Amino acid sequence: MKIGITYDIKEQYGFTSLDLNFTDFLNVADVSFAKEELEKCGHEVFLLGNAQQMIHNFF
Repeated sequence: MKIGITYDIKEQYGFTSLDLNFTDFLNVADVSFAKEELEKCGHEVFLLGNAQQMIHNFF
């Protein structure tokens, strides 16, 4: 199965990973872990990024 993962990380918006004012973002390690676990199950996984990245890459 092909799976696309959308995600928001602080660095995509110019914040540092240590900035605690914005805590509702994922971190790179979480995104990578999810991708790797799905790949271990035999899936083909694509990291799509945030909405702005998807618009830029696909339209």
